[in-house]
Amino acid sequence: MVRGRYFITPHAVQQFQARVARLEYAECIRVIADALEAAPIERHAVTYNGTAMRVRVRKPFHFRAIIVPGDPLPVVTTILKSGKRGQNRGRMQLYAANED
Repeated sequence: MVRGRYFITPHAVQQFQARVARLEYAECIRVIADALEAAPIERHAVTYNGTAMRVRVRKPFHFRAIIVPGDPLPVVTTILKSGKRGQNRGRMQLYAANED
């Protein structure tokens, strides 16, 4: 699914739902794309093998996105937990409260 400046794979959405927040599929795509657009450039790091970028996101949820170069758009291949144990639970409650 293309949203903004990224192609977000179905695998990335499923991993976001399983690891970060249980939101609807379309909502996950919106949250991932908006969070990546808002992530400061200093949160981008090259992976150890040099073929992908890792982007750390903190709002509205803590997660890391793995992005590989694509043609014509970069591809978000997967979503990883941030290591901030339990913090997404509270953020999910705040996120749900703000949606009402």
